Amino acid sequence: MEDLGKNSPGRIRGKMLAISGLFLLNAIQAGPIRDNAPDPMEATEANTALPMDSLPGNRHRPEADPARLPARQALPGKKRLPPAASQDDSASRMPLLAPGQMEDWFESRMEEMQEQSGDGSLGPAEDWEELLLERQAYKDNPLNLNTAKTEDLRRLQILDEWQIQALLHYRESYGRIVHWNELADFVPGFSTGTAALLQTCFFLGPESDASEASDLLKRGKHQILARYSRRLKQNKAFRERKYAGTPDSYYLRYLFNAQNRIRIGFSAQQDAGEPFGRQGFDFYAGYLSLSRIGALQNLVIGTFRADWGFGLHLGSGSGFYGGTQADLMLASGQGVRPFASGAEYGFLQGAAAEFRVGGSWETGLLYSSRKRDGRFHPAGDMDSSGIPILDLIASLPQSGYHRTPAEIAGKRSLREQIWAWKIEKDFRSARIGLILSTGTLGGTYNPERKLSNGSHRTVSQASAHRESATSLYYQWLIGRLHLYGEASMNFRPAYAFLQGVQWKPSENFALAARYTHYSSTYFVLYGDCSLSRPMTNPKEGKQRQRFEWQMLALLPKGLRLELDGDLGIERKALALPVQTYSLAGKLAYSRSSLDACLQFSYGKSLSRQGHSFRADFSYLLPLGFFGESRVECRNFTDGLLLMQDFGYATPDNRLKFRFRLAVFQTKDYMSRIYAYEHDVLYGSSISALYGKGLRFAFNCRYEAFRWLILELKYAHTLQDGVQKTGSGDNETEGYLLPEIKIQARVRF
Repeated sequence: MEDLGKNSPGRIRGKMLAISGLFLLNAIQAGPIRDNAPDPMEATEANTALPMDSLPGNRHRPEADPARLPARQALPGKKRLPPAASQDDSASRMPLLAPGQMEDWFESRMEEMQEQSGDGSLGPAEDWEELLLERQAYKDNPLNLNTAKTEDLRRLQILDEWQIQALLHYRESYGRIVHWNELADFVPGFSTGTAALLQTCFFLGPESDASEASDLLKRGKHQILARYSRRLKQNKAFRERKYAGTPDSYYLRYLFNAQNRIRIGFSAQQDAGEPFGRQGFDFYAGYLSLSRIGALQNLVIGTFRADWGFGLHLGSGSGFYGGTQADLMLASGQGVRPFASGAEYGFLQGAAAEFRVGGSWETGLLYSSRKRDGRFHPAGDMDSSGIPILDLIASLPQSGYHRTPAEIAGKRSLREQIWAWKIEKDFRSARIGLILSTGTLGGTYNPERKLSNGSHRTVSQASAHRESATSLYYQWLIGRLHLYGEASMNFRPAYAFLQGVQWKPSENFALAARYTHYSSTYFVLYGDCSLSRPMTNPKEGKQRQRFEWQMLALLPKGLRLELDGDLGIERKALALPVQTYSLAGKLAYSRSSLDACLQFSYGKSLSRQGHSFRADFSYLLPLGFFGESRVECRNFTDGLLLMQDFGYATPDNRLKFRFRLAVFQTKDYMSRIYAYEHDVLYGSSISALYGKGLRFAFNCRYEAFRWLILELKYAHTLQDGVQKTGSGDNETEGYLLPEIKIQARVRF
């Protein structure tokens, strides 16, 4: 992008006169526009439910149906677009993002959402890996934007609902999109940056791509990923041999993707401290997935995730919700998608299918049966025959660690089965759906389960727990308002509901709010619910309420203002309510070679309270170099972080390295500062820095061949004036904590 600030005032005036002359010449050639001329963006009979005038920022296109014209005329002052009848899509594939920029955008988005939690509680790196892999699949196998369905556009979470509806209406009114500039020039809510992001996951092809199915398998792409990591200094648990395995961690993954219509995946993982057993790796996952075959939208056999509704009933609770525009906090259902990452929780195992019937009806079925970890109450010997399984379960851990005798004893000790059905009706500007599910949680058919204190329990004979629930959800776009909500009830009975609203009066401003309420005993096996186990007694559970709001404003001169906050209330029977709250704001500035950001946050959680201020700067330097700088303080004098990143990338992005040095000093652990850290591809990490010291990290990525990419990360934390770091089994002698991670990716 040309920087006008580098030009002299005389050159600027000359450019303005030239642009004005071109504008006048184009207006003369186009002739006068009659006041009574029909509006080409006016809703047709098939689209009267959502007229384009109701969309914020509508830009009317001055000509009739472009399919009937020899060339598409752009709006005054815009570039002329290529002929509509041309079959040469070379212009439509014009690179709008530099090589590697897409990964950088998603990684920066991931960093933003990780640190928004304030404590790094949004899940481990494996959970985010699945999201990045989903986008990488679309990047390697882009979809045709001219034939993409609504669910395809929602799944990528790049566009908000207004943009999706505007794009669909534009396609129906004008047919095939032949050039990316059309999006920014004519479709409401689209900018050049949005078009650039879409171009990495879509292409502009003919409106019919049925002929591509004949050689689908021939164009499939394979990928093998192998990763090794280790902390080079052993903690107390390894030194005292409390863990059954070695400090080494291994991860292996295979993927096959044929145009996102046939997908095969397999993964195996071994965490540090876990022993290799008869089955080899500690954790396996795999799937076969088919998509867009007639009425069949998705079919997954193996391990998968299901996000139906808005997460109260059936959802994984993870995603880049928010996108690049103002789709704030909207966890729109992503449907059924395959799963084979290293995250050992939040997935189902069995089969699931989604069908599109009659164009506007969608239905889905799933069945899952898998073993999951459980922790049991350490009571004395007991004959568990006829005793409810919930009376034996202390928690349902999701860490996936099987290192100590207690963790190994609870490994896959429970059998979980789930049946679920969904039906959904789509309207032009709304959708409504119903979900029904039932499941059982019981002991596996092992004769006995030995507990850590030596007692025995015949868990398999305990009475299984059945959990059934139903939910109703809706989504409605009314002009500049977007309403969505879900109400769920299990058959104890207990209930939960959420209601959200978004207001987008223009392309440059949006406001959103959401309220969620959980009754004290509400629990579903795969809902966005924070309970660690089902509660049978209302006095055991907590009633939880949460109110969230966000505001986004795009200001002149590349400024972006974001404000958000939340208030949470937990109330246990006969106890005083506990409140948590947060308030955060961000003012960002973005230009072609500089991104700057000022942030503040103030909040109170169950573990700590305080505020922080941060200034971030990201900039491009000549000859392929780049840098990032950060200054952050916690409670003014309780903590300080100075961080500097410096890196280099070759023009073809085959070689890229990044070096980080962070110097920190905090009052204590309660004043710790979280800092997101770049990792190998599909990985992420966030470090908790406390005490006095420095953090060093080095990342290197090298594309040795077109089919081989090698990555290395080395990092260590140096703490001053301490003899030991960590606590309990994680206690490590000395002041140096080095770690290494190596990854190889083969593509063919």
